[in-house]
Amino acid sequence: MKAAYVTAYGGPEKIVVGEWDKPTATAPDHVVIEVFAASLNPIDYKRNRGDMRIMKSETFPHRFGYDVSGIVAETGTGVTNFNVGDAVYARVDEEEAGTLAEYVLTTESKCAKKPSNMNHKEAAALPLAAMTALQAFERAGVKNNNFKKAFITGGAGGVGHYAIQITKNVFGIEEVATTVSEKKMDLIKSLGADVVIDYKKEKYVEKLSNYDFVFDTTGEVVSTFPIIRKGGHAISIATIPDGDETARLMPINWFVKSLLNVMSWNTRRLAKVANVNYQYIFLRASGAELERIRQWVEEGKIKSVIDSIYSLDQSAEAMQKIMDGHATGKIVVEVKA
Repeated sequence: MKAAYVTAYGGPEKIVVGEWDKPTATAPDHVVIEVFAASLNPIDYKRNRGDMRIMKSETFPHRFGYDVSGIVAETGTGVTNFNVGDAVYARVDEEEAGTLAEYVLTTESKCAKKPSNMNHKEAAALPLAAMTALQAFERAGVKNNNFKKAFITGGAGGVGHYAIQITKNVFGIEEVATTVSEKKMDLIKSLGADVVIDYKKEKYVEKLSNYDFVFDTTGEVVSTFPIIRKGGHAISIATIPDGDETARLMPINWFVKSLLNVMSWNTRRLAKVANVNYQYIFLRASGAELERIRQWVEEGKIKSVIDSIYSLDQSAEAMQKIMDGHATGKIVVEVKA
């Protein structure tokens, strides 16, 4: 089959589109998906260029891509929720990465039925980004704490634009604020944002105050502490992770765990000084959560914003686009029309 892969640590210049062995279902819970579309996320270029090698080194050639929408091509003997021919979407695990290909192997627990009112490109944009937003809100206890005001940095980004919709349309937060550039303001307001700040012209610390919850998608969580009420919550997916959270996701040795704790210590210290409940989170892939998201999509509460669409042969160009930053929504790779 045809697949995109990298031959060494580096940028888009290391990406090759060539032949790769087609996966088969060799375990009872395996699901082989014929890929119609995939989408890229920052984790893809970070792994490819070696940003995460302190936690996990790569072997080459190495495939990338976590988000997929397609048709079930084969199932293991123990799969009960999906049949060959079903339209599904998924966020595959780190070990299964490689959705920029004609086929990808994952497990039943990572899959859900594709939203019926989305095409494969729209559905492929969802998994990692929408689940990340959902898990951030639930880790902060949005429902239990009855939050009224939430601030999301980078509201036009892949995660940010879903976060706005989930915060407003699913959890019913009264005031949702975010930062974008001026040209994207109308779009972000249409997604549900109540307060939209042009980060190029205004400082949100001078405009906002007494927020219950901050979701940092851009690596500026410390700067948000002054706008959070005492005892409020902040979740980041873009700062330095602490060693304990990393160890829950993947096996790391004591040295790496200690190093990450040292590197993230100042952020945690400043959060305590500000009386803010701060957490860094990694995504946990879950088909059950994708099923919840599917229902919200079909209820009209969430939609995908796609910045641009590339072919599989244009995988390097797609990677360059996401590395350049400032995309509005998601970067999608169409594998099969």
